[in-house]
Amino acid sequence: MTAEQILRHRDRSINGLPKMQEKLKLLYEQKYLDRFFQPRYEPHGSLPFVYLLASKGIKYLNDYCGIAAHVYYRPSDNYKRSPLDVPHDLALNEMLIAARHLEKYEPSVHLFEARHEWMLRSETYRVTLFRDTHTQLVREDVRFTPDGWLDFRISVGNQTHQACILVEMDMDTHQKPRFQRKIASYVAFINEGLYEQQFQTTSVVICFVTPTSEKRAMQMKAWCEEQLARSPVYHPSQQGATGIDDAGLFLFGAVLPGALSPTDVFLSPLWYAPFDMKPQALIDIR
Repeated sequence: MTAEQILRHRDRSINGLPKMQEKLKLLYEQKYLDRFFQPRYEPHGSLPFVYLLASKGIKYLNDYCGIAAHVYYRPSDNYKRSPLDVPHDLALNEMLIAARHLEKYEPSVHLFEARHEWMLRSETYRVTLFRDTHTQLVREDVRFTPDGWLDFRISVGNQTHQACILVEMDMDTHQKPRFQRKIASYVAFINEGLYEQQFQTTSVVICFVTPTSEKRAMQMKAWCEEQLARSPVYHPSQQGATGIDDAGLFLFGAVLPGALSPTDVFLSPLWYAPFDMKPQALIDIR
């Protein structure tokens, strides 16, 4: 996270940025945190540091705060990162920070639990797909990890119901074959009961969000429609049937960095389902 994201996460004023930067620098010098530069695409200027827990910080949380981080940190991993990993993780942070603060703007919606990608990586998500080569269906075992999982509880009158969201943060880097394989993987994951086993609920919508452009969101929607109904390359079973009935699992939208409030992100009609050009909200509180 950047210092600015930590302030937003804690719901603090941006006026506290210099003090936050000073605290983070001290924790870095004492080896509780590590930090690295963001990849820069312009020849001049600088970007804020990205901070993460170092081994000493993980141990401190476990030993003195009773917080098990379930992660092993190696400084060498920072040098193995793709330049695209950092913008992806920071964009995902923004989505989860917005989820955390939604209740402040809409008291009927409570974020009961949130899991970041680094938490989900501790589990195994594996499905079997069948790729259509035009002559036969070839079996492929696919492993994947969602970028995030959000569990909201919504109060309507005297009743409370659950609304869970699997988050996929798209940085406009996946081409159509890889993207459609992910769509097929999620269809198998849900329909075979693996999602229910993993998360102990059947409530789910799979939200593909991009910070790049509305055009990319519409491209993902079209690719999903093609995979579900027209000429799918990947099938969740050997029968090779289309999955148009699974369209209700997915929503696609663009959330530009810093442009939208938590209510805009989750409660405004900014999201599109496959085969439907009428926008809808990510969470229905009616």
